[in-house]
This record gives sequence, C-alpha cells and structure tokens, in this order.
Amino acid sequence: MPSDNIPPNELDFHNWVGPFAGYVAANAVIMGLEDEVVAPLTTAVATWNTAFPAHTTAHKVATGAAKTKDQAHAAVVDIARPLIQQLQASPKVTDTQRKQMKIHVRSTSRSRVTVPTTSPTPSVDGSQRLRHIISYLDSGSGGRKKPAGVVYCEIWAKIGGPAPTGENDLVYLGNATKSPQMEEFTVAQAGLTVYYWLRWVNSRGEFGPWSVQVAATIPG
Repeated sequence: MPSDNIPPNELDFHNWVGPFAGYVAANAVIMGLEDEVVAPLTTAVATWNTAFPAHTTAHKVATGAAKTKDQAHAAVVDIARPLIQQLQASPKVTDTQRKQMKIHVRSTSRSRVTVPTTSPTPSVDGSQRLRHIISYLDSGSGGRKKPAGVVYCEIWAKIGGPAPTGENDLVYLGNATKSPQMEEFTVAQAGLTVYYWLRWVNSRGEFGPWSVQVAATIPG
C-alpha cells in the first residue's frame, strides 16, 4: 500500500494538492529541489485545477438533465396512458389508425378450442407407504406441457379386484393441472392393485381419449 498520504477521494485530493504544490514551489530552494522537479508539478496541478471543476460542473448538469428527462417521461406516460385507453375504446378509431399510432390492435377473432386428440401417458411411483405418485406426459408431444386448449387431466381408477373392462368400472379420483399428483390410501387398502385411466379435458368441458391403463400395488 502507498504511504505517501495522497488522498484517494477526488474532492479531498483537490483540497490537498493546491496547498501541497504551492508549498513545494515556494520552498523549493530551501528544500533543495531543482526546477525540473518543481515545474512539472506546477503544470500538472494547473491542469487539474481546470479539469476537476469542469468535471464537477458537467456532472451536476448531467444529473439535472437526467432528472428533467425522467420527469418529462413520467409526464408523457401519465397523459398518454388514459388517452390510449380512450382510443382503444372509441368506435371512431379504426385498427388502421391504431397501427399507425403504434398502439396495440386487439384481435377480434377467437379460434375455437378443439377436442383433445391425444391422451396423458401415465406412470406410477409406488415407493412410498400407502401412497402413489402419478406422473403423466402428453402422448402426442411426449412432454409435460398440456395440449392447446386443455385445462386439466382427469384421473380415474379402479381399486382392487380384476382390471376394469370399461369406464363404468372406474371411480373419479379428481383432476390435475400439473404433474405429478399424489394419491393416498388407507392401511386396509394396502396390497390392493389400483388401475389408473387418465384423459384430457379442454376449456369447453370436452374429453379426449382415455390413456393406456397403468396398474400399481398399494405399498403397505
């Protein structure tokens, strides 16, 4: 670390360097300093004494300009926002005019939600006591994302006995908006086989096809 005591802060440096250079110049002969040592210091300090105040003034001007700019921006937004809302609501304003003003043009057409054509592909994790963790992917994409228009996945099951032969053998367990889902069972149900069927449901309440059946034993 330097031990010359030159202040690192610019304002402190400015307040220090003038008296320092003045003392050196006034007492150079007494201190045995040659002119070729003193003259460069005097010149450098003179340059600093011009540059530092100029920088300080410019900084103050820039700070003031930034504040003025921010205030002007906020004022324009405060005026423009309700005006845009008025223009959006007005029947006298066309979409062509909205485009020319570069404001949002609302879509007037709605694409009909289609009936799901794919199904969830389920898997069951039975590693936890009296619990099944049900995960599913979309059979079409192979990913976790639900098909377009689908709101949730219905989960149906048959608990115990032989495998179901149709949906009338199933009971509704609930719907899921994301995978995985957890189903819990009682001690009395431990050891029973659960057969799961899943299907997508869209925003119009229309069902997609049933998934492939998966089965898992309830761990005791």
